[in-house]
Amino acid sequence: MPPPVGRGPATGARRRERHAGTLVVMHGGDGIVRRWGSVWAVATCLAGVVLWPVSASAAAPSAGGVQVIVDAAGDPRRALEAVREVGGDVQTTADGRLQVVVPDVEAERALGADPDVAAVSRPAVAMGDAVVSEGGRRMGADGLARQGRDGSGLRIAVLDLAFGNVAALDALSGTELPPLERQVRRSFDRTWGLSGRDFNGVTSNHGERVAEITYDLAPGAEYAFVNYHTHLEWGQAVDWLVDEWHADIVVHSNSFLVGPYDGTGWFARRVDAAAAAGVLWINSVGNYRERHWEGRYVDANGDGGLDVPGVGDAFPQTLLATNRPACTLSWPGARADGRNLYRLGLFHDAAGATPVVDPRTGQPIVSRLETDPAVRAEIPPGRLPSAGTFHLRVERVGAPPDGPLTLFCRHPLAAGGTTASSVPTPGDAAGGVAVGSFHRLTWVVQPYSSEGPTDDGRVKPDLTAPSHGLVSGGATFGGTSGAAPHLAGAAALVWPDVAGEAAAGPVAARVAERLRVLARDVETPGPDGRTGHGFARVDVAPPRVEPAALSGFRLPATGLHPLRVPLVEAGTLEHGGLSVDGVALATRMEGSTLTAELDAGLLTPGAHTLQVAAADWAANASTTDLPLQVDA
Repeated sequence: MPPPVGRGPATGARRRERHAGTLVVMHGGDGIVRRWGSVWAVATCLAGVVLWPVSASAAAPSAGGVQVIVDAAGDPRRALEAVREVGGDVQTTADGRLQVVVPDVEAERALGADPDVAAVSRPAVAMGDAVVSEGGRRMGADGLARQGRDGSGLRIAVLDLAFGNVAALDALSGTELPPLERQVRRSFDRTWGLSGRDFNGVTSNHGERVAEITYDLAPGAEYAFVNYHTHLEWGQAVDWLVDEWHADIVVHSNSFLVGPYDGTGWFARRVDAAAAAGVLWINSVGNYRERHWEGRYVDANGDGGLDVPGVGDAFPQTLLATNRPACTLSWPGARADGRNLYRLGLFHDAAGATPVVDPRTGQPIVSRLETDPAVRAEIPPGRLPSAGTFHLRVERVGAPPDGPLTLFCRHPLAAGGTTASSVPTPGDAAGGVAVGSFHRLTWVVQPYSSEGPTDDGRVKPDLTAPSHGLVSGGATFGGTSGAAPHLAGAAALVWPDVAGEAAAGPVAARVAERLRVLARDVETPGPDGRTGHGFARVDVAPPRVEPAALSGFRLPATGLHPLRVPLVEAGTLEHGGLSVDGVALATRMEGSTLTAELDAGLLTPGAHTLQVAAADWAANASTTDLPLQVDA
């Protein structure tokens, strides 16, 4: 191995050599020597030499291209020249950084070796938290709609990765989506435009589904359909929505797996800034309850890998051949020095002797040390050679900070995971409203719905909303992605009442608080980590008996007699029943009226009690006792 070459104090230059087409970069001062022509990166540190396979797998945004974020070492113009030297194209700039597409992985490596470039990192890309309307009745929103509430006068933005076929958006406009004159479309995705792609680079209409649900509940609002792909593009989109379009409500059904997850990270701060500007930011809480682990690094058996409590030396992963394994590991105090870090790798065995090789790249499926917008170890979405059970190992290199580790994967952990504190970002933002998911038919909180608290101990999710309803084409759209737009639409319906009140503070913040107050508390009393403040609803009034029917019934002592009890209900009745002295009658529901037939001959003459029980779709329930007199 060649010795490190010192950095010249006057020029700060680094010596670069080419050997048989292989770029060799020798850094002085950081103790790192990389020979990129090999599968192995050799990192020298005080403890000796550590070998770790370098993954060449890349999430290429276009044919043959690799999308990266470039930080200049000094003059940005020289960094731009370095990009052009390797055949790269600049897509956008933000926060003093360049978002670039270079031809291939070798060009990415050459760019990272250039002395005018401080860092090259893969961009953070959000993950859709998976989608459906019909949940409006579950929140009592239909009752407000009958009063003429429809979101008129508000601006609602659907911020997403992908909206799919633009022609399909046009075709749905005026029916499932707002008419074109009440739509604004804006793409910050420099690669695929408004159509977009999901985390794995696959076409998706995720944003269109989210928009359908929101529009079902708030059809009178103006809408902006805005998309992005990288975290820099996301930041630009947020700035545009807040500063230029002046959104009232933003619904974002995506999550980033970039720590920290305590509300202080780059994404959470942007959401807090939007909230401070008067925006009601509604974010899916994430689908990561079964895809998460956190704890401290322990290696009691000294095999070099994390001891997974109750499991062994690795997390077992039972995957299909079509799965795209991708995981992220973060820890407090992480540094981009390459010598003191934690790393991830997928192996055929728990001991880590046989790495899983991506058949597309020929490289082991292992983590890269990413630096932007925060340092983390990340396995990009690889391809598996076959279906089977694999083993995800966490290993320690050098002496990284001995703090808690947080692992998120984009597939379930078969064993060893921890469900608590599984809220990614920006669902952890203090200024946002994070939304969990319950099934609209069963009321069951979904097992994937991320669980709080945040890493700094705050309650998240804030609320839980319905999912698993129908969208256009007869599809069912579940996940926390389906829950967030339900809450966004409900927020638009209560907005006028809150705005009309003489109270201090921004309307958006007061709407968020109103939604928390109106929620139906479930699970343990008070806010909890599974449902937050409870199941979201905007109607808290239970069905009641029509005043004219409160006088009850008087029947002769013989024969069958019809009983009809009309009810008052702003929303939609779900079920009801009539019983006499505790004995249930065969009850039918005809609109908002409960009907039954009573054989008076079965009752003794005199006074009896007719019990009326009813509940609406928002689970507001009531029981009323009416007098029933049977004459001799």
